[in-house]
Amino acid sequence: MTTHGPIDRHRTAGTMLPTIRVVEFQVPLPPRELSSNGAHGHWSTTSKARKDYRSDTMLSYIDSFHRLAHSPMVRAKLSLVFCTKGSRKVGLYGPQDEANAVYAAKSLIDGLVDAGLIEGDDHKRLTLESCRIDNTRGPFVRVRLESTE
Repeated sequence: MTTHGPIDRHRTAGTMLPTIRVVEFQVPLPPRELSSNGAHGHWSTTSKARKDYRSDTMLSYIDSFHRLAHSPMVRAKLSLVFCTKGSRKVGLYGPQDEANAVYAAKSLIDGLVDAGLIEGDDHKRLTLESCRIDNTRGPFVRVRLESTE
C-alpha cells in the first residue's frame, strides 16, 4: 500500500486497550557528510551537516503536520526505510547497509525530538524497530513512529 503525504492515525479498540498513535512522513536523505565510511574533511564540515539535517528533519515534520497539535510521544517505536534510488545523482547519501543507515539517522532522530514529536531518544523512550534500505524508490527516508499511550 502506497501512501502519499503525512499520516497521523489514532486507534482505540475498546475501553481496556491503550490508544495507539501512528505518525508516518518523509524526510530527505541525509547528506554524504553523515556517512560512517571514510573521512569527510574538517570536523566543522560534518558538524554543520549534522546541524542542517537535524533542522531539515524538524522542518519537514512541522511542514507536514502544521495544522495538527500533538503532545510528544512518551514511548515510541521507530521504523525507517531509506529509499535510495537516485541519491548519488543529487549528492545525497545512499547507505548500502542498515548499520550505516542507522549511523546517518542520528541527526534525523534528534530533529524529531526538536520538533516535539517524541520526548527524547534515550533507550526508555525510543526503540528502533526496523531500518531497511529500498533501492527501488527515492530519494527520501520514510519515517514511521508508533506510540502506545
